Amino acid sequence: MSARINFFLKPIQPAYTLDGERFLIELSLGVVCTVLAVFAWSKQMLIVAAPCALIGVTCLGLVVFSLVSLIVSRLKHPDKQG
Repeated sequence: MSARINFFLKPIQPAYTLDGERFLIELSLGVVCTVLAVFAWSKQMLIVAAPCALIGVTCLGLVVFSLVSLIVSRLKHPDKQG
Protein backbone atom coordinates (compact mmCIF):
# COMPACT_ATOMS: atom_id res chain seq x y z
CA MET A 1 0.00 0.00 0.00
CA SER A 2 1.55 3.27 -1.09
CA ALA A 3 1.47 6.47 0.93
CA ARG A 4 -0.52 9.40 -0.39
CA ILE A 5 1.17 12.77 -0.26
CA ASN A 6 -0.69 16.03 -0.71
CA PHE A 7 1.41 18.43 -2.79
CA PHE A 8 -1.02 21.35 -2.70
CA LEU A 9 -0.01 24.52 -0.87
CA LYS A 10 -2.35 25.94 1.72
CA PRO A 11 -3.29 29.63 1.41
CA ILE A 12 -1.67 32.06 3.82
CA GLN A 13 -3.85 34.44 5.81
CA PRO A 14 -2.01 37.73 6.32
CA ALA A 15 -4.35 38.97 9.07
CA TYR A 16 -3.81 37.86 12.67
CA THR A 17 -6.68 35.92 14.20
CA LEU A 18 -7.15 35.56 17.94
CA ASP A 19 -7.43 31.98 19.15
CA GLY A 20 -10.15 32.29 21.79
CA GLU A 21 -9.43 29.09 23.68
CA ARG A 22 -5.70 29.80 24.01
CA PHE A 23 -6.45 33.39 25.01
CA LEU A 24 -8.82 32.32 27.81
CA ILE A 25 -6.42 29.65 29.08
CA GLU A 26 -3.53 32.13 29.24
CA LEU A 27 -5.71 34.76 30.91
CA SER A 28 -7.12 32.40 33.54
CA LEU A 29 -3.74 30.79 34.25
CA GLY A 30 -2.15 34.24 34.55
CA VAL A 31 -4.81 35.46 36.99
CA VAL A 32 -4.66 32.30 39.13
CA CYS A 33 -0.85 32.29 39.30
CA THR A 34 -0.72 36.01 40.08
CA VAL A 35 -3.24 35.65 42.91
CA LEU A 36 -1.33 32.64 44.25
CA ALA A 37 1.94 34.60 44.08
CA VAL A 38 0.46 37.55 45.98
CA PHE A 39 -0.94 35.22 48.64
CA ALA A 40 2.37 33.35 48.99
CA TRP A 41 4.25 36.65 49.20
CA SER A 42 1.97 37.84 52.00
CA LYS A 43 2.62 34.59 53.89
CA GLN A 44 6.39 35.00 53.28
CA MET A 45 6.69 31.83 51.20
CA LEU A 46 9.20 33.04 48.63
CA ILE A 47 9.84 29.54 47.27
CA VAL A 48 6.23 29.45 46.01
CA ALA A 49 5.78 33.15 45.26
CA ALA A 50 8.68 33.53 42.82
CA PRO A 51 7.75 30.77 40.34
CA CYS A 52 4.06 31.68 40.47
CA ALA A 53 4.87 35.33 39.84
CA LEU A 54 7.07 34.40 36.88
CA ILE A 55 4.36 32.21 35.35
CA GLY A 56 1.66 34.80 36.03
CA VAL A 57 3.61 37.66 34.49
CA THR A 58 4.51 35.53 31.46
CA CYS A 59 0.90 34.48 30.85
CA LEU A 60 -0.45 37.99 31.27
CA GLY A 61 2.31 39.26 28.96
CA LEU A 62 1.19 36.77 26.31
CA VAL A 63 -2.38 37.98 26.70
CA VAL A 64 -1.29 41.59 26.16
CA PHE A 65 0.87 40.53 23.20
CA SER A 66 -2.09 38.70 21.62
CA LEU A 67 -4.34 41.72 22.00
CA VAL A 68 -1.73 44.12 20.61
CA SER A 69 -1.07 41.78 17.65
CA LEU A 70 -4.79 41.62 16.94
CA ILE A 71 -5.17 45.41 17.04
CA VAL A 72 -2.11 46.03 14.86
CA SER A 73 -3.30 43.43 12.36
CA ARG A 74 -6.75 45.00 12.19
CA LEU A 75 -5.21 48.43 11.62
CA LYS A 76 -2.98 47.12 8.80
CA HIS A 77 -5.70 44.98 7.16
CA PRO A 78 -9.07 46.67 7.76
CA ASP A 79 -10.71 44.57 5.04
CA LYS A 80 -9.94 41.28 6.89
CA GLN A 81 -12.52 41.28 9.69
CA GLY A 82 -12.39 37.79 10.81
